[in-house]
Amino acid sequence: MSRQQRRERNFKFRQKLFENGGKILQTCQELGIEWFNYVAIKRRDNDFKAILDDYKEFILDELEMLIFERAKENTKLALKVLEKLRPEKWADPDKSIKDSPTETKDFLPRDYFYYTDQEHFKQLIKENLAEIDRQLKEIISETSDN
Repeated sequence: MSRQQRRERNFKFRQKLFENGGKILQTCQELGIEWFNYVAIKRRDNDFKAILDDYKEFILDELEMLIFERAKENTKLALKVLEKLRPEKWADPDKSIKDSPTETKDFLPRDYFYYTDQEHFKQLIKENLAEIDRQLKEIISETSDN
């Protein structure tokens, strides 16, 4: 298969993959690619593998934005999102990764505790979410410009 033919195959695969919502088997069937050929192509062709990696990143970005939107309405989810996105600021350094799921955690840095009431806490969350939203939009706009 020539380089041009591989590029065309990869381009068609990328288009169909997005049209089919990431359903690889359906995409292969519609393009007439046997499953064992798909697996072999994925192993051999780095450009083809990059298509799959790009799609995975796309899905993760979409999922991140969905979680972020839902976190705006749910304080507990917002705290979990902040803890994962910015562990240096929101995660409790005294806890290990192997924490029991039933244990409680401090979501705000310890220096916030002495002056934080519920309303101030909500305001802090909103401000931090707004900052994350701004940063994500900035990254998306930079990515779309390239």
